Amino acid sequence: MAKSISYRINSLIIILLSIVILSFLIILIVRTNGIESFSSEELEKSAKREVAQIAKMVYDLAENSNSLAQKMLNVALNTAKEIIRQKGTIKVAGTEQWQAINQFTNEAIEVNAPKLEIGGITLPKVRSFDVKVPIVDEITNLSGATVTIFVKMRPVGDMLRIATSVRNKKGERAIGTYIPAKNPDGSDNPVVSTILQGKEYIGRAFVVDQWYITAYYPLKSQNGEVVGMVYVGIPQKSVEESLRKAIYSIKIGETGYVYVLGGSGKEKGHYLISKDGKRDGENIWESKDANGKFFIQEIVNTTTQKPGEIDFFRYFWKNPGEDAARPKIVAAIYYKDWDWVIGAGSYEDEIYAVRDKISESLYSLLYLMVILALIIYAIAIIISTRIAKRISAPITKAAMIAQYIGQGDLDSARKFLD
Repeated sequence: MAKSISYRINSLIIILLSIVILSFLIILIVRTNGIESFSSEELEKSAKREVAQIAKMVYDLAENSNSLAQKMLNVALNTAKEIIRQKGTIKVAGTEQWQAINQFTNEAIEVNAPKLEIGGITLPKVRSFDVKVPIVDEITNLSGATVTIFVKMRPVGDMLRIATSVRNKKGERAIGTYIPAKNPDGSDNPVVSTILQGKEYIGRAFVVDQWYITAYYPLKSQNGEVVGMVYVGIPQKSVEESLRKAIYSIKIGETGYVYVLGGSGKEKGHYLISKDGKRDGENIWESKDANGKFFIQEIVNTTTQKPGEIDFFRYFWKNPGEDAARPKIVAAIYYKDWDWVIGAGSYEDEIYAVRDKISESLYSLLYLMVILALIIYAIAIIISTRIAKRISAPITKAAMIAQYIGQGDLDSARKFLD
């Protein structure tokens, strides 16, 4: 009987203690997992905010640079208008033989283009910068912008450069090249189509062999017919020079960075600005991540449909010199005026480095608490066994006495009590 009572008391204490300890451990594990999950979510949100802010910052810098360039060009354009107005009447008189070269395809054709006169001045065919060209050099010297005068060489609207301060790759004046009315893909050239409507064109345009920030206005004869146009412009590379250096210097986390891709045309999917400039110009359109996803195509195709809006992407990327691909979170935005797809990215392992340290500390604490709980549990069992024996002893004694009395054996009860 004594053993039975002691066993029951001991079992009851152990069960109660087990419930308390297990409840404590379960709560601790749940809270640890909760803290880990919360920290992951918050770190991801924070990382997305950071990369989005950086992408938008670069977008705003590009927009501000472009806006400043356009203001400079407005001054240059007004200077060109005033100088040409002062020269006098614009007209065409006779034709002149040219070997005209398409600036997009480099295809050469022989053409008799109209001779353009401005205030009685027939612009000469001059390729060397050692020889001054009237009107063009005058505007360039006053405004600082490159200048070109075009003549409409065919009824369809193709515009031939007959005088310019734009240099070609040989370092000569890029006369004899022309802007076709139709782009190579068959679409209307935006500059020519705008000018033929008698309107000014202001924006980014391909000039000879590179992109410029430009402004064009139509040259009209006395009867109001568009017979040519005037261009003023600044090479986009010169506008983006300081911005490019700033982008190279941006660091996100330990190894994250900002890059810029071409959004359309021949530059579509090409690195315009890469990490440290090491891969500038490289075509990465066909790039796949470690899972076989064409992530560059996804980024470009998605963002170019929504200019000025931030989108988030996730892919596995391996930089040169790294052993394996790592998951990366990227915020991307399309700046249409420059055809820039701006991406700002950070690697997940760097984002979650803080979370991993927190988790490591929490799990170390959890393991320590489990060990302490087991030690307390063992000590409690030993103590509860002794307590159970102390509690059960007088109960057992009283039960035995009651049993003897019930049997009428008072002598045995007295002896047991003594």
